[in-house]
Amino acid sequence: MSQCHHPTLNSTTLNFQSEFTLNVLQKTGINSSTIFSPISITFVLAMIYLGAKDQTAAQIRSTIAPGINEEEIHCHFSSILSFIKENNVNGAGFPNDLKKDKKVVENGLISIDWNVYNLFSLEFINQIYVQKNFTILESYKNNIKKYYNGNIENIDFVQSTAAVKKINDFVSKITKNKINDLIPDFSPDTKLVIINSIYFEAEWEPIIEDDDTYDTTFFSTEHKNRKIKMMKFKEDLEYFENDDYQIVGIPYKNCQFSMFIILPRGKFALEKVLKNFDASNLSKTQTVNVWVHFPRFKIESNFDVKNNLQNLGITDAFNKNANFEGISEEEFLGVSEFQQKAMIETNEFGTVAAAGSIAFIDHCLTESSETVYRVV
Repeated sequence: MSQCHHPTLNSTTLNFQSEFTLNVLQKTGINSSTIFSPISITFVLAMIYLGAKDQTAAQIRSTIAPGINEEEIHCHFSSILSFIKENNVNGAGFPNDLKKDKKVVENGLISIDWNVYNLFSLEFINQIYVQKNFTILESYKNNIKKYYNGNIENIDFVQSTAAVKKINDFVSKITKNKINDLIPDFSPDTKLVIINSIYFEAEWEPIIEDDDTYDTTFFSTEHKNRKIKMMKFKEDLEYFENDDYQIVGIPYKNCQFSMFIILPRGKFALEKVLKNFDASNLSKTQTVNVWVHFPRFKIESNFDVKNNLQNLGITDAFNKNANFEGISEEEFLGVSEFQQKAMIETNEFGTVAAAGSIAFIDHCLTESSETVYRVV
């Protein structure tokens, strides 16, 4: 593959990312509070795609970016990482040198006026662990580093307890202990795992006063409700509406990110809205002065990525037809598991969110077996 000459965010590929998210939501049939990170899933999937060939590659490509060639897909993901790096996204809101701003108070303690600094942090890490003595192609290693800034490390999956601890500790550290115990165990047939970990923390641009938060009743179903804290504020925000739903974007300080909220006009109409939702409406917002009533919430979820990708048409990667000749010369490699844990919490200050996604590539697919049996 050639070098990416235009490391800018590709609007066409970004649109496909939105479509991928919508397709997952529509196919999943989610009927309760759930959090998952599509960008974390697609980064792992793209690193799998990097080593896929023939129909295995074609199914992945048609799911994440139909009509886009292989080079453009990998350059798109590379451009996301470049954007993060070039805009100093990682910890951008924190001071590099506290000496000139600190005040020494009693007992030598340091007092800092943190209101001077806009809190914004994004950790975005790609990591591959490879079974020791298992050989992966140099071309795959090089392209993982080139496009995904991924680190590759040897490990012994046979020593399952130690391997589980090492990987879970790694994800916990990246996500500041928000994602713990991502995996319970390994199969002795595991040859490599591909991981993406994300941690996001940001302060709202609009000022939301604690005094404007009130108690109200939230109905999760017609017959089930609970008391919650509802925040409210009035601000010039990106806004769109039609007969079925409203869209509002709440920006974060010191960055180019916003949280977009889609609110059905009818109670319990989320399934209908998702079924007919047009992702292009997200780009049709206009700046409008609006009142927003927005709940505090915290959601933690486990997400079965494998099952959802199979529903979207990616099947060969998970059965005996898998072709990963771009990863290793060894035969009968296939993805046995693909899981994600994610969380999000919002309050008057802002948002904390994290995700850990992991795919297991095992050497246990044989010509005579279509099903991979794996205990987790």
